[in-house]
Amino acid sequence: MEAWKARAAGAAALCALAAGLSANTAMPDLFGYLAFGVVRETLGHIPASDPFSYLPTLSPWIFHEWLSGVFLFSVYARAGGAGLMAVKILCGAAAAALLFKTARLRGARPAPANAALFLAAPHLVLGFPAVRAQIFTYLLFALTLLALESWRRGRGFRHLAFLPPVFALWANLHGGFPMGFLALAAYLPWAFANGRARALMTVLPLCLGATLANPYGPDLWGAVLIHAAAPDREITEWLPLWSALARGGNVVPNTLFLILLAGFCLLRAGSRGFFSPGVLLALSTAAMGFYHQRHQVLFALVFAVFAPPGADTPRAPVQRLVRSPWPALVLAPAVLYVCLTHADPRPWRLSIPGAPGSGGIFYPKTAVLFMKEHGVEGRVFTDYGWGSYLSFILWPECKVAVDGRAESVFSKETREAYWAALWARPGGDAFLKNRPCDFALLRLSAPAAARLTKNPEWRLVFLGDGAALFARENAGQGGGAP
Repeated sequence: MEAWKARAAGAAALCALAAGLSANTAMPDLFGYLAFGVVRETLGHIPASDPFSYLPTLSPWIFHEWLSGVFLFSVYARAGGAGLMAVKILCGAAAAALLFKTARLRGARPAPANAALFLAAPHLVLGFPAVRAQIFTYLLFALTLLALESWRRGRGFRHLAFLPPVFALWANLHGGFPMGFLALAAYLPWAFANGRARALMTVLPLCLGATLANPYGPDLWGAVLIHAAAPDREITEWLPLWSALARGGNVVPNTLFLILLAGFCLLRAGSRGFFSPGVLLALSTAAMGFYHQRHQVLFALVFAVFAPPGADTPRAPVQRLVRSPWPALVLAPAVLYVCLTHADPRPWRLSIPGAPGSGGIFYPKTAVLFMKEHGVEGRVFTDYGWGSYLSFILWPECKVAVDGRAESVFSKETREAYWAALWARPGGDAFLKNRPCDFALLRLSAPAAARLTKNPEWRLVFLGDGAALFARENAGQGGGAP
């Protein structure tokens, strides 16, 4: 019976992960990486100042995902969208395998380990979209947990010795590398209590020094911490859980997060030691998930490893649950629903929607083609999610306003003025006057589009597929207005 339960739970986890990882809609950040790759290849070096926006930007420009940009652009140039999808799927599958291996290393049996992976799967796949640099953070975080747990289980210092190179790579791929230090810190109380702190105290400064091996040196740390401490709250994933629920957004992911948290508390009830690494990591990542929704993925990673009963958790309640037929009966329809509604039949194809659809994300492909055909050049005020797409296709002929890099490039004042203009809030017209642009490419649903339609200083030059292109009346004097 135990073997059958393990195989059923494993199949459930595999189906849920496969369905989720097949999601292939290109995220706006992807085009930021590709645009950076184009600029770096054109210039032959990493630019010190922002090349994409016509607005004032922070200087120097510290692009904390520069290596992701170089790598993903290289993959795209050689293998196209299929290559990018392969990177995403491989990273997601590798992270899941590492989580399962770490849970088993803790002493968890296959059935509970697979069941925990299945329950965490909805948030895990949210962390592996097509394609964002955060996939490398989640993969390397899972690898760090495996290394720490291997060392904790007495498998030798060699499992910690390879962490400094991992942290060096991590610091250049994505700004989530401080999460590695969170994992190290969570193991410190246990290490001190068991007389094994020397190893961690040896590897900790080495990892810290390794993160300085980047093009920006110690300035990278400042940029990453500022970005994490004061994100733009106009971006949904950076909202606190309670704010998102109050707005009616992300109800399903937030509800699943709360269920995971409650499940973790029940499964860990009576565990040995409040200061065990798993409990500390769960508390810290859960707090982060409440404050910033995007960090709920980190809690899901921790859940997959430390929720299944291991050597440091009581087994009796979970054993009764595992012997019951009800989990399998509940999981079966859930897996079927996920597979039928979320699996994409062509996961190797990167999808770049060119018109509004059920997914919400689309890009102004026909409008951009129109701009290229008519030789449009100049400053383009555009939707937040389209800025990087325009930079990838139209740079250097066109420069955009605020794009997905948000607070890492633009000051708070600049961003607030931009949002006021985009959402037609008080003071929005002043932004367009004080920071004049030649064109505006907007969603038809954007309040700014409705306002520009009534503004005699602007004229509509293209309309189609959910996008509207406006030209300022004097843009023809060098702006390439059609």
